[in-house]
Amino acid sequence: MAAVASAQESADITLDSPVRSFEMGPTEDRADLDVRLRNSADTRRLVKLTLEGLPEGWDIGVWNRFFDYKVAEIVVEPTTEETPATSLRLRIVLPLGDDRPAA
Repeated sequence: MAAVASAQESADITLDSPVRSFEMGPTEDRADLDVRLRNSADTRRLVKLTLEGLPEGWDIGVWNRFFDYKVAEIVVEPTTEETPATSLRLRIVLPLGDDRPAA
């Protein structure tokens, strides 16, 4: 799965997650993973979030970390000690039934 973070200068923005691998149980249908956007520029950046190459039938999106809404664009302030990385959630909802991946 590819995630694209575009900004004025894409090298200014990095997308990272502490989660490197995970496994869902047979009855679980959703996972919320923490992701962080860091801005190494001196000024704020408008970041457009686009997910490409997603498996058909899967509902995958970037969500606000605290409230229940998807994020398509976000302003990311320069990352400093006083202004840490911007935290979001990558939400993965698996399809039900026969379209669900094998365990």
